[in-house]
Amino acid sequence: MNERSFDRIAEAYLADGPTVIADRVLDAALDEVHLTRQRRSSWRAPWRVPIMNSYAKIAVAAVAVIAVGLLGLNVLGPGESGVGAPSTAPSVSPAPTPSPTATPSGEVNVPPLTGQFTSPTHGYTISYPEGWTTRPATAPWITGVVDYFNDGADLLQPGNPGSPFVALASQPLGDKSSAEWEADIWQMLIDDDAGTAECRSNAVPITVDGAAGVKGCDIVLVTDGGRGYAVMLWISSETTGFAAASDRALYESILATMQLQPEDAVDTGA
Repeated sequence: MNERSFDRIAEAYLADGPTVIADRVLDAALDEVHLTRQRRSSWRAPWRVPIMNSYAKIAVAAVAVIAVGLLGLNVLGPGESGVGAPSTAPSVSPAPTPSPTATPSGEVNVPPLTGQFTSPTHGYTISYPEGWTTRPATAPWITGVVDYFNDGADLLQPGNPGSPFVALASQPLGDKSSAEWEADIWQMLIDDDAGTAECRSNAVPITVDGAAGVKGCDIVLVTDGGRGYAVMLWISSETTGFAAASDRALYESILATMQLQPEDAVDTGA
């Protein structure tokens, strides 16, 4: 074999792509995994969902598997396999979670809400799409933003990582009027993220199961039977256009099924 023939063979072999991964590429990927974080809802503060930590670990593992696979390919050569290794690996794809789709007219077609969740703590029943899961609160909601971190929040979440989810909670009004309770909750949200002030200033009246409330951005506050309810949609601030409209259309559909049952609420640890 002369040098020119070897060059042709080597070029053909490498045409399928590199067989080793440079250290700097792996390091950069790992750094990106550790630094990338989801974003909070439409008012653009950080979305501090801890489930992303699990996704980061999965991503790191995936990078490591790819690196090991490429290294093995480099050692064995193309077309070869290790002892006992199958020639082809079966692939398993997770069942997709139903999501809103566009109709020919451009309208949003939301999936059927076939699941139903009755909160053991907060006094309501609500429907959600097939394939979603629920996480009931494990404590009463006393204070704090109604999000993934709050043990006092119920969650409705799709099975797809990084997808939007709905957080819900309620608490007794005590000696506060509905207006006073709403004002206090808005102030708490503004203290957590100043950008929420715009949501409050643009809030509009809303009715949930016959009870009056307000809706600003993706935040709904409503009172009924001496209780205040907070329902929040959490989506990435990078979600825009039709995707954002679809998420909010689904949110509105879920919200429309909410039945308030303040007499069934429990204000002790679940």
